Amino acid sequence: MDDMKDLMKMANSQYGIRTPLPENPVVAMAYVPYQQRGKMYCPEQGIVSGTLFPELNKPFCCGKGGR
Repeated sequence: MDDMKDLMKMANSQYGIRTPLPENPVVAMAYVPYQQRGKMYCPEQGIVSGTLFPELNKPFCCGKGGR
């Protein structure tokens, strides 16, 4: 577990990457990170896309492999 803490500290100090995970994550527990506020669609595009957030826009493509 200390390896993960070291990795998270290095990512933050060298690259400015902050992890949205708990400070002491438990093995075999699922964690869903908090959404980071970033770019937003205009209201019209949000209605069309079903979300205001581009990173959550994951259109469903019918068929195998999205073909």
